[in-house]
Amino acid sequence: MSGVLSFLVGLFSLKEEEEEEEEEEEEEEEEEEEEEEEEEEEEEEEEEEEETYA
Repeated sequence: MSGVLSFLVGLFSLKEEEEEEEEEEEEEEEEEEEEEEEEEEEEEEEEEEEETYA
């Protein structure tokens, strides 16, 4: 019986690790998207400044 119990505990901890990894990946993707948006905004601002001075 203890073998079954340790097996279930192992499965549970594996599933928990997978969920944590998925959450980390999602957070990384969100951060990358935010960085890309910021870069695009900066580029647009630079273009507007160039047009203003031109």
